[in-house]
Amino acid sequence: MSREMKDSGISWIGEIPSDWRIGHLKRLARIKTGSTPSRSVEEYYSEKSGLPWIKPENLNSYDSVENTAEYLTAEGRVAGTVFPQNTVFACCIASIGKIGYSNIEASCNQQINGLIYNDLINWKYGFYSNVAANNEYLARANSSVQFILNSTNQGYIQMPIPSIAEQEIISTFLDSKCAAIDQVIQKQKDIVNKLMEYKQSTITQAVTKGLNPNVKMKDSEIDWIRRIPESWDIIPLKVLFKENKKRNTDLTNSNLLSLSYGRIIQKNIDSNFGLLPDNFSKYTIVNDGDIVLRLTDLQNDHKSLRTGLVTQSGIITSAYVTLTPKKKLCSRYFHYLLHSYDIQKVFYTMGEGIRQSLSYDELSRNIRLIMPSFKEQQSIANYLDSKCLAIDESIKRSNKIIQKLEEYKKALIYNAVTGKIDCRNA
Repeated sequence: MSREMKDSGISWIGEIPSDWRIGHLKRLARIKTGSTPSRSVEEYYSEKSGLPWIKPENLNSYDSVENTAEYLTAEGRVAGTVFPQNTVFACCIASIGKIGYSNIEASCNQQINGLIYNDLINWKYGFYSNVAANNEYLARANSSVQFILNSTNQGYIQMPIPSIAEQEIISTFLDSKCAAIDQVIQKQKDIVNKLMEYKQSTITQAVTKGLNPNVKMKDSEIDWIRRIPESWDIIPLKVLFKENKKRNTDLTNSNLLSLSYGRIIQKNIDSNFGLLPDNFSKYTIVNDGDIVLRLTDLQNDHKSLRTGLVTQSGIITSAYVTLTPKKKLCSRYFHYLLHSYDIQKVFYTMGEGIRQSLSYDELSRNIRLIMPSFKEQQSIANYLDSKCLAIDESIKRSNKIIQKLEEYKKALIYNAVTGKIDCRNA
């Protein structure tokens, strides 16, 4: 038998069961903003144990947040903001609408508001309701330099209110369903990780050992590469590549390029207002076959892919180091090779300690490249183009499954907390 529904009068909620109510968040929970104890007092923080100090990157999980990069010590918790167990946390600055919770006492920084629910709301139902209200969070945020949703505006968000008994039923239903969905998502993520590892090892094997497993080998005298085919040469980078310093001074080139996730992509020069300079006269003009290296922020960022192969004429920021071949060679092979240098974190170990950035001069002094014959460079590049394309297609399929499952989970949560599916009979 279908349930009688009524219009809630709230656009993001839509219809709700006729016996449900609607209420402002401020009437359902105490909203409290987190804080950052003084960074100048080292005794406030620990990387090992203490009171979990939650930041936006800890949110958007369906598990209790209990392990964080930093914790507050006994002294730090006095200077910070402490929330009781089963608090729901909502990011209200920059990453608006990221939601999480903790089953234990915790703290958070000032980007996050803690929601301490009263007796009208089962806290776990409150968590799921806030997840469902993501678009409402975004709609109510103010934007100047960055998006901000203050606690007053957050408090005006309206939420559906079933009976406590039904809230508990909905929470139990969603706990079970979301856990099952997350298991499938995790399996797909594991597949993606294994495929990415396989791709990296395939590239490194091909560019350092070649395609013939029976060829005679010799010592490369490069620690991470070790042995290479006997016929290959070891040549300083500066012999093969020069730095491209050709600037777009006359503004004739407007094909804006950028390095993103190891690929050179086109950007719309007219749709990035506020993120780009007034003009592009200091940008570097690049051409097909150039190799771009992002060698900045080496101290902090150990995850980015830092190499990209240019396949079209365009302009790119001069903050990158752009390499132009000095002689006939296969740029695709050398891009794969430099990608392997990147994956092996070679750039991070150059010079005295860990550098914030590297110049072409520092790079050319320190990097030696291995070089097969031109014909073999082409064969290896062709092999890797084909192999990587197949692996990337498999990764894309798994990511598509993950995306669909995430969308299904969000729809399930929304329909459950607004009563569009009756969890009492599920």
